[in-house]
Amino acid sequence: MITIHQDEARWQRTRDALRVVCAHARANHFVTAHLGRNAIPLHRLFLVPARSASGSRVVDEQTGHAYPLDPGVALVLPARRLYRFDFVAGLHLVGFHAGLEGPGGVDVLDGALTIAHDSGNHAAAAQAWDAVTLATPGAWLIAEGQLRLQLGRSTTVSWEQVERATAAARHWHKTIQRLERAPSGGADVAVLARAAGISRQHFTRRFTADFGCSPRTWQQRQLARRVVERLLADDTPFEELAADFGFSDAFAFSRFVLRQTGMRPSVWRKQGLAVG
Repeated sequence: MITIHQDEARWQRTRDALRVVCAHARANHFVTAHLGRNAIPLHRLFLVPARSASGSRVVDEQTGHAYPLDPGVALVLPARRLYRFDFVAGLHLVGFHAGLEGPGGVDVLDGALTIAHDSGNHAAAAQAWDAVTLATPGAWLIAEGQLRLQLGRSTTVSWEQVERATAAARHWHKTIQRLERAPSGGADVAVLARAAGISRQHFTRRFTADFGCSPRTWQQRQLARRVVERLLADDTPFEELAADFGFSDAFAFSRFVLRQTGMRPSVWRKQGLAVG
């Protein structure tokens, strides 16, 4: 008979509940200089291989701190912060856009991931570049391994935080389903509260305590993440994307993307998703 230690059982439960979601992985070579500025609802990992030119940087607009993108750098950028990207010609960059998803689509790294800048990653950057450019299933396992490693090094999330997040997602499962099906304009919180059998005020207070934001903000963030994933994944016309996500027209869709990310959908496509 095999006895499973309590910590091992906790590890297994957490592993089964969580999955790394990578909406985008790309090897970029900037032939000309690039300047961009945005905030998106996905975490980002940048790895800079040795072949890259020096002189590029990412600036955290909240603090004003600049993070150089020199060869060998691994840079983790938490979601929804506003960054400025000053890229020089000759920059080679492997970019990942990802999250750690628990039940109900909750990103357990949200609020637990810190900006991390590490200059000792020459081998990792070279490995990621080769893996992404080869684009085979075996190579992808290597690339995802680098993504997991760098996210793991940068997070302050604890077992207790993960378990609270997964417990909250299970408790609010039906509400989450309704929020995810809600139109782009947002869900009716009063209706959700009645379905949960509690007052609107109590509903909002409990939901905010568990998720760190109001139901409407949660719904908008989840919608923004799904929209960004589609923008990164394909070149579907904006009119079709607007219809898919329940917007009245492409103009309303564009305004939503601009408000949530700092860039219009057309700019994402024009810039080749380089810093999306």
